[in-house]
Amino acid sequence: MSLEENKPNVYPLWKVVMLCFIPISALYQLSWSWLFSSLSSGFWEAELSISVLSTKYLSEILLYSLMIWFVWARTRSKSHILRLGVRVALSLAIVMTLHALSMLF
Repeated sequence: MSLEENKPNVYPLWKVVMLCFIPISALYQLSWSWLFSSLSSGFWEAELSISVLSTKYLSEILLYSLMIWFVWARTRSKSHILRLGVRVALSLAIVMTLHALSMLF
């Protein structure tokens, strides 16, 4: 038996990504999209919009960081390259979000 089989609460990577990460990410982005579309154009000219965008980006970084941790600690896959690929994709999302956050200031 390998060490991964002895870990409690270890889930298949494909189930975590398809049944958890993608729906959570989609709902997260849709909820922000709904909020942004309901705001008036005057809101975007005010300085409050920077605070709202900063909150969105910081919460997005937190969400994707938690996903990376979960892949690292609680998933299993026959292919280590697949797990690495998921972590790299989430890391790229974090880097792009950090770049967008840096453009605010």
